[in-house]
Amino acid sequence: MRGDLSAGRAGESPEISVTHEQLANQINSSREVVSRTLILLSNKTL
Repeated sequence: MRGDLSAGRAGESPEISVTHEQLANQINSSREVVSRTLILLSNKTL
């Protein structure tokens, strides 16, 4: 599995295209745990 790493414009963060399921498989977790964690992280950055 390889995510698509695209360079953003100046001052922007790059984006990585990967599904929650792919990420879960990479870290030996479940899709549900990844989804909940990403929601928590996105709420902290608002």
